[in-house]
Amino acid sequence: CGRLGVPAPDGSHPYRSCLVLGHVTDPKGRKESKSRGNYTPPEETLAEAGADAFRWFFLAAAAPWANKRHSLANVREAAREFPLEIRNVYSFFTIYAQIDGFDPRTDRGRPVGERPALDRWILSHLEETTQQVTKGLEGLQAYDAARALAAFAESLSNWWLRRSRRRFWEAERAPEKIDAYRTLYDALVRLSQIAAPFVPFLAEEIYRNLVAGPFGDEVPESVHLTDWPEQEFLLDEGLNEEMAAVREIASLGLRVRNEQKIRIRQPLASASVAVADEGLRLRLDRHRDLIADELNVREVGFREDPEADLEFVVKPNFRRLGPQLGRQMQAVRIAIAELDGREVKDAVAGGLARYDLVVDGPGGKKFAIELKVGDVAIESRPRKGHAIAGSSLATVTLDTVLTEELLAEGLYRQLLNRVQTFRKALDLPYAARIRLALSGADIGGSLLALVREREPHFLKETLAVELRVGEIPGAERKEIEIEGETATLWLEVVTE
Repeated sequence: CGRLGVPAPDGSHPYRSCLVLGHVTDPKGRKESKSRGNYTPPEETLAEAGADAFRWFFLAAAAPWANKRHSLANVREAAREFPLEIRNVYSFFTIYAQIDGFDPRTDRGRPVGERPALDRWILSHLEETTQQVTKGLEGLQAYDAARALAAFAESLSNWWLRRSRRRFWEAERAPEKIDAYRTLYDALVRLSQIAAPFVPFLAEEIYRNLVAGPFGDEVPESVHLTDWPEQEFLLDEGLNEEMAAVREIASLGLRVRNEQKIRIRQPLASASVAVADEGLRLRLDRHRDLIADELNVREVGFREDPEADLEFVVKPNFRRLGPQLGRQMQAVRIAIAELDGREVKDAVAGGLARYDLVVDGPGGKKFAIELKVGDVAIESRPRKGHAIAGSSLATVTLDTVLTEELLAEGLYRQLLNRVQTFRKALDLPYAARIRLALSGADIGGSLLALVREREPHFLKETLAVELRVGEIPGAERKEIEIEGETATLWLEVVTE
């Protein structure tokens, strides 16, 4: 299958037989067979999805011993996790590199050790991935190597690039911007080499455009003629561990938002992160701003105790106590409810098997009872105005109280999103400057006030040269609605 998708001189596919052995089934798990009428000719999938996607499906969609449920839909689904994801990253790079005139021969960036932590991490992750792919291929474990590639593609696209976009949007060629270009360039070049056995055509396209094109005769003309890469960047296992923890913390915080139905564009006051491992907790402090930005909170604090944001409530076990106490049960229930839940929990955790309780009985008479561990239940819940999610690594608590100031900031973020969505719908060039206007019955209200308070930021984020109140004759228009407020958005591309 080394030349999968490359037809023989007579137009046939001599390697087709290696794809339809016993483990290739239809989407329902039945062995593909022409006699059953469930056979999908490979050339149909090749024509629709491409050879790289077809190849990736058979190498990466399932372990070698598992059946391959072959269909065009399944091939396309598998392609989303690597070939398409990398193509999107590559497309992003080429668009912005052309806009800013990035030249890999001269734009070297600062030494890797002086770049932001995100850049150092993704290059460290790349070295780790290279080792994993090398080990997998040398051990004839192509599936394991493919899984390592897919994991790196997810990290590059959904974490590094998403967290680094603003650096590419900066107008000036600042060192941080050149660092971002160089880091992504080096990652794509290395990826073209280690992914070449899996997606040979995409790898060749990336290499020829990014390496063979600029450097000409100084380098091999094809990625398939290059040597397998040696270690080039520092493999920082500590940094890899930190960023994996940061991503898990972010995932927990986003889970809280989702469970509480709080949009990610709605800022929150604070997040509290409890990490039991003291060494890791201290190292994570350097990523405080990254976590705050990812969770859209104004402040992040670290602590050791995962239960600091919990309150504990003691409840009686009526099934056990009721028959014993009879009419005294009501007074005991009230007394138990007034207990300090954390104190009782700590006492039980410390090995206390009994707890003496003095109860105010009928007529003001006090009486004492002895509570055993099974007589009560201790329930935990977040403190009022807080929500929590946890894992074996960390516990994340978000302050979910929305003040008027936070709500206003959330509305502003939504308005920004409406403008960016409008730009995308009009398929405007990435660097196109625009003129904006807002009109409508509610334009004298909070939407306009929100923008005016943040106008420099609004103009920078939307690449607008002006914001008007009213209409722009002949401009594109769009009706928008944000939390019950309606307005008309006018957009005109600046051509001068």
